Amino acid sequence: MFNLNDKYIEINGEFVLSGIQAIVKLALLQKELDERNGLKTAGYVSGYRGSPLGMLDKEFLSQNHLLIENHIKFRAAVNEDLAVAAIQGTQQLGIISPGTVDGVFSFWYGKGPGVDRSGDQFKHSSFFGTAKHGGVLAFAGDDHANKSSTIPHETGPTFATWHIPVITPATVEDVMRLGLLGIQMSRYSGLFSCMKIITNVADAYQSAEVDLEAWRPVIPIAEFDVNARWPDDKFAGEGRIYGQKLPAVQEFLKHNRFNEVTHDAPDKRLGIIAVGKSYVDVLTALQRYNIVPEEHGISILKIGCAFPLEEDKVLKFCFEHSGGFSNPTALGILVVEEKTPFVENQLYKM
Repeated sequence: MFNLNDKYIEINGEFVLSGIQAIVKLALLQKELDERNGLKTAGYVSGYRGSPLGMLDKEFLSQNHLLIENHIKFRAAVNEDLAVAAIQGTQQLGIISPGTVDGVFSFWYGKGPGVDRSGDQFKHSSFFGTAKHGGVLAFAGDDHANKSSTIPHETGPTFATWHIPVITPATVEDVMRLGLLGIQMSRYSGLFSCMKIITNVADAYQSAEVDLEAWRPVIPIAEFDVNARWPDDKFAGEGRIYGQKLPAVQEFLKHNRFNEVTHDAPDKRLGIIAVGKSYVDVLTALQRYNIVPEEHGISILKIGCAFPLEEDKVLKFCFEHSGGFSNPTALGILVVEEKTPFVENQLYKM
């Protein structure tokens, strides 16, 4: 069993770990980052196992002594929706009675069918909000191979219907870097954040370089009225989603590195928008045929947040490769993503 203890002490170093182990590491990194920021926080992790997150509970249990030392509690749930309810409870800190910590950051985990059955709880959580120094990151396992499901699943569009941002890591390192951004985005926007995990990321062993200072989230100056409160008018929660929370997500995306133009061709002919793990697939395909993207007029935008799309950056990228009078040789945009046209459908509406 991989031991995170030594790696936790070595903050600025490169090591090899799996996507599952990176989620455990992320909890420890979040605690460390909060301490550096002068916050006294605790962590809570709950969910229900299932491929590709079938070994996540075992990994958390194997590091339980380290979690306890860092005030992080792991508790496997009877089912997925009870786990969401318990996690929503962690965001009520200070509402009913004073807390002993500044906030509790929480992780939920479950596979596609577990996301489906937890819809009512997730939807209510969007309305209720998160604590200012709490935050929630839901790890949703997309079981494309049906290893422990009856049908294939894609959880991104489902979370979007509940107005929950969908983070799409391409690598094991992304799980940690984008995970830290996801927790802070949850605090800033008042919404749960979701990170979609597929088997290729969960089971992959990759080298990762942890640099907390470089990964430190940028908190925009603009303030929004988003955090949990009680009592609350039954219509006010919906108004805050559209008037406060989703605009707060856009503001946070603008200031943080979720989405990157990793290859910027001087002579822009084709723009590839690659979502999550598909970004690695695109690079692999180009390398197989010895194609240097920039030399062939190919630019690549890597998407780390598939919902909502970062409007300013995505629109700018599309305009530069859209053809027309300003760039008559451009061929347009190619979107590469998993299963359904989740990102592509959003582009048509922008």
